[in-house]
Amino acid sequence: MKDGAYLHWHLHFDGSKYDGLITADEAEEDMLEYDKPCYAITDHGTINAVIQLHDKCKKHKKKFVPGSEIYVVNDKNEKLDGPRRKKFDKKRHLVLLAMNKKGFDNIIYLNTLANMHFFSKPRVDHDDVFDHNEGVIVTTACLGGVIASPLLWDDEADQKLRIKNATEIAFRYREAFGDRFYLELQPVEKEEQLILNRFLIWLHKTHGFQIIATNDAHYAKKEQYIYHARLIALQNRNSDEGGELIYKPGHHLRNLYEMRDAFKANGIYEYASNEVEGALETANTLHERFEGVVLDKKLKIPEYKEIQ
Repeated sequence: MKDGAYLHWHLHFDGSKYDGLITADEAEEDMLEYDKPCYAITDHGTINAVIQLHDKCKKHKKKFVPGSEIYVVNDKNEKLDGPRRKKFDKKRHLVLLAMNKKGFDNIIYLNTLANMHFFSKPRVDHDDVFDHNEGVIVTTACLGGVIASPLLWDDEADQKLRIKNATEIAFRYREAFGDRFYLELQPVEKEEQLILNRFLIWLHKTHGFQIIATNDAHYAKKEQYIYHARLIALQNRNSDEGGELIYKPGHHLRNLYEMRDAFKANGIYEYASNEVEGALETANTLHERFEGVVLDKKLKIPEYKEIQ
């Protein structure tokens, strides 16, 4: 890779409707500018944009890493989702990345299952993820993720219980995925993100959890943040004018130096510079764990299996 390259493992293409703006052409430009060995895609609750990125990777002989940021609930058969815009939402985010063909098959299965149990969003539960984990690397996503949600947004729990619940779910995922489970540090300039980052680093230092740095990219260039803000306003059926943006500027395809500077701005770098540097390095070496997935795009009649 060229100097300043950074590999993104949590990023949203235009398949993330009303949320992602990155196109396959922009990913190709970024891929070639920094000579990246692979490229990933993790759209929200869908894998419908993977073919375009696959073809770009195949064209330039880069490893293709299909993935998805799924919505996870405690029990997919129960209607437990909170009202729109409620802080503590029972739908928690989780990022899945396919290490190989078996991993992609499991991600396809989970996406299919999620849409069969659609309620507000396509949903699976934790046990579904645990049962179909082979060939999959999982990361803990954003401020709406499986760790952040119980830690930050559960108003019915006191601080001690929040920490207990967040720690327990981390241990459950590590038990299921082993060394394929990563806590996701992000450099968002929000107090809640700093609290989350400190907690994740505590888990890393105290209990040996692996950490990785991501940017949760939703657009390619930093100046495109305003278009993303308008897109989110459409999604939420409101205007962001005169109010605080849901997403702060900076959710673009940052390079390594921008990532480091962003963590310094977040405040976590001063607290744990060695850990942040390690998480940045993990992101740039993670590609070694992926075989790359080659899609067979020939027309096939599928063999249907019953999904419970």
